Amino acid sequence: MNKYNTLLSRREFLYLSGAFLGGFFLSACEGDNRRNIPLWVPPVANRYWDIFLTEADKYENFDARLSLVVGLFESGLYSQAESRSGAQGIMQIIPTTANELARKLGLGKTFNLYDPETNISMGVFYLNMLQEKFGSVKKAVWGYHDGPGNAEEGIMTENGEIHNDFIMGMYNDRDLSISPTYSKFLSALNNSGGLALKKAFEEQSLDYDKYILKTLNASENGESSGDAKRCDVIKDVNMEKLPDLIYPGDTIGGVKVKSGDTAGNIWSSLGKPNKIKICEKIP
Repeated sequence: MNKYNTLLSRREFLYLSGAFLGGFFLSACEGDNRRNIPLWVPPVANRYWDIFLTEADKYENFDARLSLVVGLFESGLYSQAESRSGAQGIMQIIPTTANELARKLGLGKTFNLYDPETNISMGVFYLNMLQEKFGSVKKAVWGYHDGPGNAEEGIMTENGEIHNDFIMGMYNDRDLSISPTYSKFLSALNNSGGLALKKAFEEQSLDYDKYILKTLNASENGESSGDAKRCDVIKDVNMEKLPDLIYPGDTIGGVKVKSGDTAGNIWSSLGKPNKIKICEKIP
């Protein structure tokens, strides 16, 4: 997975901080929500939530929401995802690791990592095994990406740090109505192309563009996604067209435009994508 743009504008920071504090006090009044899917996850998660629950129920003190956010970060919950390193499926399991997990789970030598039930079963089993080994959710997530040996020795790769920050952030937001970490993750993912999540939406015949515009628009304007305003004009632009569309005070793809900013500055802050979508709202 590519590095994510981690820049936050002051407006985003204030909004996300407010969302966190509001959600914190709300969650304090709620009971154990382990069986409830987080409110802020994308709609593609609904198809797999029962599988995550069923697999998590096999293990004591394991939270299905942890494996859900791991799958969300790893693959965008796209069942046919495959990384450059050969990791496959929703939980992005490497075949050599899968062989060992299959042996422990009694699945035999014939299994399909692109089958959601099989893949999620292995991922949950592996995460639970690491959680029991380390006695720590954070180290379990660390070991899931960088390997248990590295986690045990305290060695974290640069990509592993990004992996841990986003997954632990989203997991810590699990009881909130809005996840500041997911908002940041989604913005960065969209700037880098968001291919896995987009494919997950296409796989389920859901409208990715409508979802991304509504959700990011809500985040940039300090609204919940349910209150987001409709985008009346949507423009798909490249860097050459951007200068005619930006003004100080605007927020483009999660980046606040300041006086003196050039299109090149903004494009670099966005991670130099091929194109971005700009939503122009009509009052």
